[in-house]
Amino acid sequence: MSDLYCVEQITIPSDLPDILKQWVKAVISKKPDDIFDFSAKYFAKLAGTVPEEDTDTRMDMTTIKQIKTALTALDEEYHNDAVPREAILDVVQAHEFSKTLADRILKLIELNDGVLTGRVFFILLLALASPDLLAAVELSFAAFSQSNDVYKPIISADDLETLFSELHCYDYRVTPLVLGEVRALIEDNDRKPISFGEFLSSNLADMLR
Repeated sequence: MSDLYCVEQITIPSDLPDILKQWVKAVISKKPDDIFDFSAKYFAKLAGTVPEEDTDTRMDMTTIKQIKTALTALDEEYHNDAVPREAILDVVQAHEFSKTLADRILKLIELNDGVLTGRVFFILLLALASPDLLAAVELSFAAFSQSNDVYKPIISADDLETLFSELHCYDYRVTPLVLGEVRALIEDNDRKPISFGEFLSSNLADMLR
């Protein structure tokens, strides 16, 4: 056998498995028509040479609130444990929501061996229905807001932490560095509720721009 194939000569970079895993997540998330072109742009962006391109598939807030209510009810019914895929799809169909996007979300969860809950599905829905990560966070603030003032959404520290923790499992854009900034923002704010205005003035928001 040629020495070219000796195990001793094969050195796998320590970060390669994670890079490939994040790339697979991105492919499933974006579902590009041309995977080669997408991959070229993905790795170029990873290297910091080109901006990311996204498709705006935003929904109106009324639909978002209705879906959130339905998914929250599912979590209560199944005691925040695994929700059957069919139950999620029933919600999607009832609200005339894109089944294609729903399938992409379900595939992401399956890829990562995640537990399918209404909350996880909803968070990923907000991320994939937004043109970029900052817009997804803004949408999340509106969806999870504790305030009745739609112009000044406020969410709890726990909700903010959960949002980014869940996204970290499925979205390649939420890196460990981003998670660190999330924790820093929460601690700097003494774990008090955070307004979107406060979020926008933070280092975390600067990282997402």
